[in-house]
Amino acid sequence: RGIERALTFWAGPKGPMVVSLPAEVQAWRLAHACGHGGSGAQYLHNTVRKLEEYGLRDRNLAHLEHLTAAEIARWPTGQGTIVPDT
Repeated sequence: RGIERALTFWAGPKGPMVVSLPAEVQAWRLAHACGHGGSGAQYLHNTVRKLEEYGLRDRNLAHLEHLTAAEIARWPTGQGTIVPDT
């Protein structure tokens, strides 16, 4: 297809407001997060699927999606969310 113009956004992994969290903690937060735009898990899923549509695979996002889905699969059916002690 040749060269294409694109607008990208990048957040550097450094600075006083950046916190490094293990992938399992990120997945837990995504699984339990929900706002006006939908759930964190759905946003992650949509991002991974859209990248795949363009032939792009991000192994870190794919791993995070797997961990997030596993967290959701552990939820008891018909019961409220339980927040673990941290």
